Amino acid sequence: MAKRKYSDGNESYDSFKAELRANQLRPAYVFFGEEKYLLQNYRNQIRKKLVAGPAEDFNYHRFNDENWDVEAFADAVDAIPMMSEKSLVEIIDVNLFDSQMSETDRQRLISVFSSLPEYCTTILVYDTLPWKPDKRMKKLWEAVSGAAKEVEFQRQPESQLIPWIMRHMAACQKSISPDLCRYLILQTGGLMTALAVEIDKIATYTDQPAITRHDIDAVVIPVMEAEIYHITDAVRVRDFDLALQKMRSLLLQEFEPIVLNAAIGRQLRQLYAAKTLSEHGKGPYDLMQLCGIKDTAAQRLYNQASGFKKDVLKQGIRLSADTDYAMKTSGGDSGVLLEMMLLRLAEMSGGSR
Repeated sequence: MAKRKYSDGNESYDSFKAELRANQLRPAYVFFGEEKYLLQNYRNQIRKKLVAGPAEDFNYHRFNDENWDVEAFADAVDAIPMMSEKSLVEIIDVNLFDSQMSETDRQRLISVFSSLPEYCTTILVYDTLPWKPDKRMKKLWEAVSGAAKEVEFQRQPESQLIPWIMRHMAACQKSISPDLCRYLILQTGGLMTALAVEIDKIATYTDQPAITRHDIDAVVIPVMEAEIYHITDAVRVRDFDLALQKMRSLLLQEFEPIVLNAAIGRQLRQLYAAKTLSEHGKGPYDLMQLCGIKDTAAQRLYNQASGFKKDVLKQGIRLSADTDYAMKTSGGDSGVLLEMMLLRLAEMSGGSR
């Protein structure tokens, strides 16, 4: 069977990058998504490209929830650039589809977005506020969507993150192997903002030129998803002591037992899906499509599933559901119930090593 290529499914992001490289920016963009590192990086690139220089204060206009005013925004868009070909207007975390907005302001917004001048680029930035346009406001939605290109900054695939990590380590005079890059991605959750912080910490921690796994473990606190993976992997190799140690570490970080049980249940369901797909000749790409996860997670789950028996995963899913019910109804200690669930799961897999 031919190997299928992964796709991040983010054509708007790719086309936006091409527009930026070609100096062919559109009149307006909507920036949103969970990868804040990229969002901020491209905001800075556009600002530098369009308005950097002695007249930047005149050509750059920034609005947020505190100073938002529709007429002031309209004036900023219409203002002729000073000693520059372009001006830049940013609107940060403002809900343009606020139902409390007056009809006068709404009509003014429709008018502005329907006739944005060529010399002005407007960016709607949704950093802490989600981008949720109310398409029932048909005329406003048509004006905004007609003028603005939506660009979602998604969590990046492993194929992009590995060379990025290696470049950043090299800038710190350090080297790191692709396998350790994958491990660092797992431990941090794979968001570039977190990775950038951890890269600096690791590079500062060691005085050796080559990064080791010990260096990563010494300074990086794993995200919950990473520890859940390590827990199920410990169950896979029948190491109950390690699984319990990882679980207690999460409890010490004040994660609620019911949340951890839900995460384990989700992991078991995804492993069961991977096992079933494998039986039918399907691969990680199909798991991505089925579970809505990224290529890195899909490959990792697919590999881990090969070490489980299908009936063990099925029983584990039922056990997690029973534990959830007991946590909500029995009045017992949820932490103890969670540990008992892990013990029974390890027994199903063949007991401790």
